[in-house]
Amino acid sequence: MSRFFLRTSQNTGAANLSIRINRPKLKISWWINTGIKVSVREWNKAQKSSRALSQYYSTEEGRKTQELTEKVEKVVDDFFAKRRTITDKDKAELVSSIEDVVMYDAIKAVEEANAYKRELEESKLCVITEYYDYFISGIKNGSIRQKRGDKTYREGSIHAWVDFGKYLKAFCPDGMTFDQINKRFADGFVAYLENLGLMPKTINKHILCFRRLCRAASLDEKNKNLISVSVWGERVVKEKEKRAEIALFDEEIDALYSVRLEGVREQVRDVWMLGFLSAQRVSDYAHFTRDNFKVTPGGYDVIVLQQTKTGNDVVVPILDDRVKELCAKYDYSFPKLGTATINLYIKEILKGVAETVPSLMTLYRTRLSVAERRKERLYLEMKERVRSGEILHGDERKRFKEMKEYAEEHGSGELLWQRDYSGEVVKRKYELVSSHTSRRSAITSMYNTGLYDVREMMSVSGHTTFSNFEKYIKRGSIEQAERIAEKAKEAARMRRKRRQA
Repeated sequence: MSRFFLRTSQNTGAANLSIRINRPKLKISWWINTGIKVSVREWNKAQKSSRALSQYYSTEEGRKTQELTEKVEKVVDDFFAKRRTITDKDKAELVSSIEDVVMYDAIKAVEEANAYKRELEESKLCVITEYYDYFISGIKNGSIRQKRGDKTYREGSIHAWVDFGKYLKAFCPDGMTFDQINKRFADGFVAYLENLGLMPKTINKHILCFRRLCRAASLDEKNKNLISVSVWGERVVKEKEKRAEIALFDEEIDALYSVRLEGVREQVRDVWMLGFLSAQRVSDYAHFTRDNFKVTPGGYDVIVLQQTKTGNDVVVPILDDRVKELCAKYDYSFPKLGTATINLYIKEILKGVAETVPSLMTLYRTRLSVAERRKERLYLEMKERVRSGEILHGDERKRFKEMKEYAEEHGSGELLWQRDYSGEVVKRKYELVSSHTSRRSAITSMYNTGLYDVREMMSVSGHTTFSNFEKYIKRGSIEQAERIAEKAKEAARMRRKRRQA
């Protein structure tokens, strides 16, 4: 009724078995490729005698072939048992049924392999560094989103997570899982960051990232260790532990805007001024275009933007004609400058302005960054080598000369960075200005006018919490005392006026 055979002229390699199906009463004579793959040499040898076939069926390939051919024959028998009439159109159904039987084991094997692979991948995600890689990939491609508002992670947040990952992988032992996290481990991570010389504020950011990573793994059911979420306590950062954050006074801003400059210095000053006049971050003000400048239905000029860091929609009223002057100067095609370029040149520019504006020479206590401490150590090492008679060459000589000139100009003594009477690092005000100082100066300037309430100022800056907004108001305790005294004086004057009336 039916038999299996090879439709190939080759004598070696592998080929698929075909089945010959003869049903004279139904006038059927089909041959169908079953998809059962066999060794051509071994199959041909097995067809020579019943003994050879029996030996073949005792091999691993033979046992599998026999099992599949029996299943195919049953499919064929069942197919014809249900039909009294048949046409060539029914052949496709039979072919599909045979394929299902032959491929079942292969499909099942693939499914089992995939299931094992998924299980293996899932178990790997219990490892802290493996889950971090999965998490960072997810926030980059948008498959993992922020909890609040289901928002994708912004570029600034992703950068912070990438930075955290460098320290995470350097500290975590290979294969360590979330189950192994305890307070001792958390304290060790903090101590590790402190020994690297990171600022307390920066350490807090990494602590926050670790806590959020543990929480995210917990929500993904890869972390069942509740302790891992609770051991990450941010420390209170004292003012003396922070790098100095200054704001420029209005008269310093005016002098900066008025100074004559050329080339990239002029561009840096103008773009930085856009930051001050809009109270926005460099990630926003350095990318303003014509589309950001609108007119309200009431006829007021405004700057409209969606903040890059937070995604908040902000409308900034234009209150200073210098904005319009800059728009006209560049016809809204503002120079495209990177943060590093702005940070480098704004200090140089203000150093020149300081010659006529003494307040920019004011010394502020600050902390050195890791890179600055490394630079000072290098300076001291070079200095010792020169004292011992060694001659520096090339770039090393040039770098040492620049550092030495800086130290001499600032009266730093033996060190690179100047210290005050108590040994604290101090820098001149113009040296502390950065691309972000424009935003801080703008908010402080608005606050100093006394014209706007907190809600109004926060609507301009885009802050959503007062605690974060308050950090931008740079007024010392003396200034605050004077402000309170002025208010008290005004209140006393108003009381006298009422009594006289």
